[in-house]
Amino acid sequence: MLILGPIVFGSFEVPQSITLGGRQRLAVHRLPGGGRVVDAMGADDADLAWSGILSGPEASGRARALDRLRRGGLAWPLAWDGWRFTAIVSRFEADSSDPFWMPYRLSACVLAEGDMAAPEPLPLAPTAAEAVALGAGPGLEDRLAQAGAGLAAPDLAGVLAASGQAARLAAARAFQNALGVA
Repeated sequence: MLILGPIVFGSFEVPQSITLGGRQRLAVHRLPGGGRVVDAMGADDADLAWSGILSGPEASGRARALDRLRRGGLAWPLAWDGWRFTAIVSRFEADSSDPFWMPYRLSACVLAEGDMAAPEPLPLAPTAAEAVALGAGPGLEDRLAQAGAGLAAPDLAGVLAASGQAARLAAARAFQNALGVA
């Protein structure tokens, strides 16, 4: 399972491999006589990169959602197997020749690495009925603001939970607006 922010990758979307690693930044001072002094300046992580295939009737919508993550430039939790990162989507490309079968490539710039427990998978968005039910009752805007504030949680699981709740509440608000429900 691969999770990037509010998106859970499944089926053909899950890559066979993810390129990771990087290099150590070194300052090499060359001295007269052939000697040198090397200062290790810290890790310089390479972008995480992978590819897969978005398939089915939601392929085009999922491609748009991934491209919104890229366009937004926000830091998102990224998790698979035992790996946990905070990363920004630096590149997303999809082949849109078939709206039901869209090969894609994605790269993410690593901001931080962590080793937290695996987060719970989150749906991309609620169904229309779930969204209307979620938005029922007073305080939708307050609940949306609380979920947004949760994105600053200190742990990956908290950020994932808050991003999923914020996405579901935002979808509820959009459905309410579309249906003319206050």
